[in-house]
Amino acid sequence: MASSNSTLCGVCEAQHVTTDASFWCPDCDEKYQLYCLQHESPCCPHCVTTTHNTCDLTALDEIVKTSKTSALFDNLEQSLEDLKGNLKRILEHREKNLSKVQQSREKIQSEIKTMRDKINKHLDCIEQKILQDLGDVEKAVNSELRCINTKLIDHTKTVEELHTNISALKKYASELQVFVGMKGIETDIEHEEKFIESLLKDGSLQHVDIEFKEDHKMSDALSIAEYGNISRITSSPTVTIKTEKNKQAQFLIAPSLAKKTINDINLFSHKKNLKYQNLIVQVGLQDVQSHLQHIEKNIITAYPCYGITYGQGRLMVCSSSTGIQSEDVSGDDFSTIVEQQQLSSWNYVTASEDKLYQTNPGSNTVTCYNITGERVWEFNNISVLRDIRGVTTDTSGNVYVACTRNNSIVVLSPNGTQARSLVGKAGGLHKPHGIFFDKTRNNLLIACYNGDVHMYKVS
Repeated sequence: MASSNSTLCGVCEAQHVTTDASFWCPDCDEKYQLYCLQHESPCCPHCVTTTHNTCDLTALDEIVKTSKTSALFDNLEQSLEDLKGNLKRILEHREKNLSKVQQSREKIQSEIKTMRDKINKHLDCIEQKILQDLGDVEKAVNSELRCINTKLIDHTKTVEELHTNISALKKYASELQVFVGMKGIETDIEHEEKFIESLLKDGSLQHVDIEFKEDHKMSDALSIAEYGNISRITSSPTVTIKTEKNKQAQFLIAPSLAKKTINDINLFSHKKNLKYQNLIVQVGLQDVQSHLQHIEKNIITAYPCYGITYGQGRLMVCSSSTGIQSEDVSGDDFSTIVEQQQLSSWNYVTASEDKLYQTNPGSNTVTCYNITGERVWEFNNISVLRDIRGVTTDTSGNVYVACTRNNSIVVLSPNGTQARSLVGKAGGLHKPHGIFFDKTRNNLLIACYNGDVHMYKVS
């Protein structure tokens, strides 16, 4: 840059820059000599008397002589590198978001088509059934009418024969023959009249037809105005933003969703003997103190309950003789998600996104349900899981289970097909019961029957 006296500094001369220099005061046309610590700006002698006469000043030369070697310079360079990295990660995250939106659209289209195919198949099925019923009823009615018609034709022939006999008696019979013949014909006529009367009494002469009454649910289906609704949803961002402030990486946004398999999990930084007495344990984002005595609310359950978790805005508990129940925090509204009338004691449950995970020590099984109570998978292997208790999950969907008989912690894959023992009796565990995974700090907290509490860092 050029100074006000047209003298080029080294940088400006090398870069062929001839604009006004910032080392000269643009208001006073004097060279900067001092630095104002309050305003964080250089100033000339004239500015000192007019603007900075009450400020804390220091020589500019002392300020700038270590600029190139100062830590601030390195921090600025690192900040720029972080900005470039952050922008790159954000751009990649947005591109993945676009791809995810496209995948969601394709999935929704597939679900709509699948449902339409199911509806068409169901309608075809009930149409075939009603047409079969129509044919069966018509056949039965026709058979009934034809049977009556057959009887009527037979009796019509009988009446015609009687009429012919009367005509013959009139023309050819003697008086004795007429007398005897008329008595017989009179008896036959009475018989035919009784037949007619029987038709009236037994309902054979009722008009018969067939009709169709449509199920009102079919009409209701025609009133459906929409297939469903499509809306925009948001969730916590998954991109990692990095800053070098305080010379360490700080994650300002939720961690990346890179999935870990059970073989990637390692435990370290083991802390033991945190004992229950006067214990202060950081769980999630809250400090839970065992000596707190204040009770906010009591929720009475119909049967003894063991495991408890919170998900989808509701409390979920394992209740003996009922199963997994969902209750709002007021305790006024509850429903049964999974009905289990013979549920054993010490069942635990945890919620993660749209899944529920339950341990059953009676059958030594870990079962995964969706939020509506439909079973997704079930794991059972007594060589790995025996007398199980607590259950928890990490951010990758891996399931951690406490085993009291084996004195171990076992992790299951998200699909329930694989299992791996993480830590056991050699690690100091004695009948582990409670277990919790702190997803904000990647800490695994284990409470044992003898009062020991173990905390592991999970990587």
